[in-house]
Amino acid sequence: MEQIGFFPISNSSNIYGMTNMHGDMTRILVATLEKQVFAVEYSDNKKITCNEIHFAYIPNSADIISIDAFVRTNYNDIVLGITFFKNYKESDSNEFRKNIVVSNNRSTSSSSEKNICNHYYFNIYSSLSSTNRFDLNQIAQDCQTFELDFVPYHLYHTSIINENNIAETLWLLSGSDCYVHVFREDNKKQSFYKDKIDLFPELNNFESIVIWIDVINYEENHKCHRLTAVGCENGILCLFFVELGETNNPRIIKSWKNRFDGPILSVKFFKDKINSNLNLRKLGFKSEFSPEIHLLVLDSCEQPTIYRNVQENGLGLRKILPKINENNIDLFPASIVGDVNFDNNNEIILGSYGKKIIFYKFEHESQTYFIENTMEVPHPVISLTYLDLTGDGINELIIVTTKGIVIYRHHIDPLIDALVKKMNTIASK
Repeated sequence: MEQIGFFPISNSSNIYGMTNMHGDMTRILVATLEKQVFAVEYSDNKKITCNEIHFAYIPNSADIISIDAFVRTNYNDIVLGITFFKNYKESDSNEFRKNIVVSNNRSTSSSSEKNICNHYYFNIYSSLSSTNRFDLNQIAQDCQTFELDFVPYHLYHTSIINENNIAETLWLLSGSDCYVHVFREDNKKQSFYKDKIDLFPELNNFESIVIWIDVINYEENHKCHRLTAVGCENGILCLFFVELGETNNPRIIKSWKNRFDGPILSVKFFKDKINSNLNLRKLGFKSEFSPEIHLLVLDSCEQPTIYRNVQENGLGLRKILPKINENNIDLFPASIVGDVNFDNNNEIILGSYGKKIIFYKFEHESQTYFIENTMEVPHPVISLTYLDLTGDGINELIIVTTKGIVIYRHHIDPLIDALVKKMNTIASK
């Protein structure tokens, strides 16, 4: 790969600080710890740009903790969530704390706050009216604020089938109280509200802070199921197999636990085969569907681990990703899964604090992972994503480091070779 862009940032981000926005075009939002939010996109003048977006209702000197976004109904209807904290001193003005939605019973009066310094908030931004034109700056001004009685950690969105048998996207937010909190939208009132955790019985009881959540819904044998993975600060990894009934009554069928030596930084479900929107059979290719779901776990003390076919094996079939060399000790805060060599199979991409990007490939014959390629980057890696930022049909690798945002694209020769090979396959049919 070759570097095509670098955008320096004055303040560092964190593992919760990047999200993708798939609107009329693909954008990336990167939040730094000191209130700044940058939008990276491909502009009309055929250049990748990085511009700061000023979000309303985030006071000066606030520190952003996590950010996430999803598309509500159409490509321009974006909902964005930002969690942050503000340190209020006794002499500070508390004007921001007035006229907000409070998610607990704590009073918002400023008469007895001598012993309370940090206040935590969850802002939800969305467009109040449907439009055919995407305007991120306008969305950044329409906000609903929740004051929280816990330190927010991972902000995550997932989908359910609600009581009206309609698909609904909602927020899951983990906190320092060792709970996962649910925030849903009331379409009639055009507002969000905090709901009970009943829709996710698997997220109801943890002994430690939940650092990362991942959920995948799928259908098998005409039944809807959900796999939920949870990584905790105390090193506990939890995996739940949930059956989703027709009456919106989820039921835990199986659950597994495993303990790691340190806090779990992230968990991610993936499949070996990529999901393509193209009809591969019409193009002359064999359409292979991979029902097996695997789980990638990044731990702060151990080498990254993959659990294969978790529907059948739970946490029983474990593959530890190999090191570059046996003496290498590194921390991997970032991962992404994608087809980087255009063979219709996903590779594992890891970013390390030791300034390395490592590409892993799975060999089906030996049932092992091996290092296919490595890259050096100038600064420690915090987060990764792999998507089509320029709109040319080929994904770019976007890396958030401690010093800035780096964008890589594929060299043209491997792209031509892959295209010629596929065209020859079509011609031979």
